Amino acid sequence: MNTKRCYLIPSPIGRDDAEDHMNPSIIRALQASTIIITEHAKTARQFLKTCRLPQLLETIEVIEYRPKHMGHEDTLWITEKIRHVDTFAIMSDAGLPCIADPGGYWVMRARELGFDILPLSGPSSIYLALMGSGLNGQQFAFNGYLPVKEDELKRQLLHQMRQVEQYRQTQICIETPYRNRSLLQSMLKYLPGTIYLCVAINLLQRNQQIVCMRVSEWKQSGISLSEGPCVFLFGIEA
Repeated sequence: MNTKRCYLIPSPIGRDDAEDHMNPSIIRALQASTIIITEHAKTARQFLKTCRLPQLLETIEVIEYRPKHMGHEDTLWITEKIRHVDTFAIMSDAGLPCIADPGGYWVMRARELGFDILPLSGPSSIYLALMGSGLNGQQFAFNGYLPVKEDELKRQLLHQMRQVEQYRQTQICIETPYRNRSLLQSMLKYLPGTIYLCVAINLLQRNQQIVCMRVSEWKQSGISLSEGPCVFLFGIEA
């Protein structure tokens, strides 16, 4: 039996869902891990504190992996680190590792080094938003962040709209909170009035909202989005 294990550990997506993560499988995985790879060490350490692990937190080395800010030598250094341990973990800043998260790179490296890959279940804002939207969940695409430049954004939205029309494929994207209002306005401008647009706001928090209506209804609603975390979806009914 292989003793080398790589755990994929979910983390809370909102302040109010932290207690949902206190399940035995996550606690056992964290207890066994000597290294955690994550995007932001501060976020990971805050989560570790809420888990009330029996060992000292200083015994777990938290390593940041931020591909846009790191070079080849950094990845080689991290690879050598995990090569010499039996168990390590990959953790997202919020939600599931490797889903809208760069953790997939380390899953591939871990497999090459002979680790068993052990994903653990937890919340994902993308899937929660899709579930709550009522849009087609049989065919869907996650598009990450859309372009910022207006002409590129228009082309992207029109391309995604063709996927809806041809394949009934629900389109999903996210945005930096301060650009929520801007993206909504662009969607209302370029998407047809008959299509459904859903915005899931502050998921798993006390002020959670999932608003879904046709684009024409959005235009009449006068709703203005907050700067909280949002997931945007558009498509047709399931």
